[in-house]
Amino acid sequence: MQQQVQEVQAKFNPAFEPFFKNKQFYKVLWGSAGSSKSYSTAQKIVKRCLEEEGHRVWCFRKVSTYVEESVYATIKEVIFAFGITSLCRFNKTQKTITFPHTDCVIKCAGLDDEEKIKSIAKITIAWIEETTEFNEQDVNQLALRMRGQFPYYRELIMTFNPVSELHWIKNKFFDNVNEHVKKNLFVHHSTFKDNMFLGNDYVQRLENDYSHDPNNYRVYVLGQWGKVVTGMEFYKNFHMDTHIKPVEWNEQLPIHISFDFNVVPYMSAMLIQVEGVKTEDGKKVWYNRYLDEICLKHPKNSTEDICYHIEENYADWIANGIVLYGDASGRNRKTSTKKTDYMIIEEILGRYIIDSRVPRSNPGMETRHTFVNRVLHGSFPIHIEIDPKCKHFIQDLTHVLEDGQRNKVKKRERDPISKQMVETLGHFSDVFDYQLLACYKDMVV
Repeated sequence: MQQQVQEVQAKFNPAFEPFFKNKQFYKVLWGSAGSSKSYSTAQKIVKRCLEEEGHRVWCFRKVSTYVEESVYATIKEVIFAFGITSLCRFNKTQKTITFPHTDCVIKCAGLDDEEKIKSIAKITIAWIEETTEFNEQDVNQLALRMRGQFPYYRELIMTFNPVSELHWIKNKFFDNVNEHVKKNLFVHHSTFKDNMFLGNDYVQRLENDYSHDPNNYRVYVLGQWGKVVTGMEFYKNFHMDTHIKPVEWNEQLPIHISFDFNVVPYMSAMLIQVEGVKTEDGKKVWYNRYLDEICLKHPKNSTEDICYHIEENYADWIANGIVLYGDASGRNRKTSTKKTDYMIIEEILGRYIIDSRVPRSNPGMETRHTFVNRVLHGSFPIHIEIDPKCKHFIQDLTHVLEDGQRNKVKKRERDPISKQMVETLGHFSDVFDYQLLACYKDMVV
């Protein structure tokens, strides 16, 4: 058996040698298309099942329908390449592969329903393919189910193309890594150039497919963080290099605050300053500077909470007055308090409010789509400048899609705390829409 494994050593990509040797728990394999991330992961899993006893391996895709043609097919391909099919038992229906001589089992499954994770136990190796399709709670729950005594090291392997620099993966495993994760973390970057078995035809096709699209070229050819453009983005004229720049609070100007009143996944508000500047020809240009965003999660996610948060944390900013914007539905009385959201805002922040620009009803989605995209295009003397720290807002502008009829498509997921189905995106883009259309209502056609 050991001899059979040694015979295939030459078929391993040398660039992944550190990955094969590493014993840390979290393994992040990221990079371009065709870099051998997935194949190398399958190789290591099969190799461990050949050499070690008692493994219970789970290989996941987010959607069940992709399992057979991805993780299950890759594992099988490796087994055939190793020439060890006689040592394995395949169950296509259950998507399982067993190794009787070592009592190891590989199970390939979809994770469409987050509750499935709670029924899984005794995992020794987990492979999460296309990890960007999963939410952070999925990964955290899997990690919790990989505890306990076992004679060999456990590992949670994540493989993906870096489709968005605003993804939770980048924050958790690259930017703001906590100490526990850091000491148990192995990160490996690769591109198609690291795959010594890749044919020239694939390389040429990869270059040709993405050469016309700088963003997708960055993700799939260079293997660097970016955002995949689908062509169905709601904010088609938003551009990171044009609209994102550090902005500073001007103590001479009032603060404009726009609210959205969804309490899950968070209560949101945006703090903005608007400055009109005359040009040499006597015309006026309006600069809208998006200084900061507020997103308060449970249990501090009420209208009262966000008002007190503003008063306590932005006292200097609101001293020159507040110009108020927001969702018109906040005028509806709450069953519990018999008050509206705007009544509550008035009670707490009323002494700072110098102007309220909340409409009686929200503008239609088509009007919002047309006007905001024209603003972003530069069709009006309105400049948009967004500070890089407004992460949720930027994520909305890059990821919210439309349905082909100029309506926003808002992805829904189950909130891990409230267990409610919630809209994960779109709250800050709504806040943005409310502010722009109310501030420049005379320009809206």
